[in-house]
Amino acid sequence: MKGNDEVAVNLLWSGGWDSTFRLLYLVFVEKRCVQPFYIVDTGRRSTLYELRAMHVVREEVAKRDPKLADLIKPTIIVSVHDIKPDPDITAKFNRLRNKLPRPIGPQYEWFARFAKQWKIPNLELCIEFSEHSPNTLVNLLSKYMNNGLGTKQFEENDDASIFSFFSFPLLRLSKNNMKRIAAERGFLEILEKHGSVKI
Repeated sequence: MKGNDEVAVNLLWSGGWDSTFRLLYLVFVEKRCVQPFYIVDTGRRSTLYELRAMHVVREEVAKRDPKLADLIKPTIIVSVHDIKPDPDITAKFNRLRNKLPRPIGPQYEWFARFAKQWKIPNLELCIEFSEHSPNTLVNLLSKYMNNGLGTKQFEENDDASIFSFFSFPLLRLSKNNMKRIAAERGFLEILEKHGSVKI
């Protein structure tokens, strides 16, 4: 089966709910080919769980429809230690983090350096709208959205330009929205099963 778009969607896939929802939506609904990327941080205890969860998702999609499973390319796994330093991105990230009302995770600095160095176009970063906590990052990025269709041009001297390498397909969706859509589109069982993975 060929996807609706010859060009694969580049997706940062962590094995978590949000990025797994996006992957399943692309495959089940849009029938698009997906190129997943996974950044390994050896200091995180969840790494083995995440890798196992991604394996389970692939298995479950293949059970449902092997042709759809073929739309998911082999995950490209990169160690955070192999991402080259980028003083400009690091400086922007540090200034941005100090300006925001709530801190953002260090992974966004790694992701930006990775996307820039690998020259990956429109790398999808799955940041979701939270119904229960302040949406610091969502509020920041929403300023650069153009009616939900894409990002406006970031100014190079804007510290938020570290996010210019990405697109944000889930910025206006909450987990409850994703659960409803997954149920309507027939892949909620897979999405929920991956969340019960044990290692």
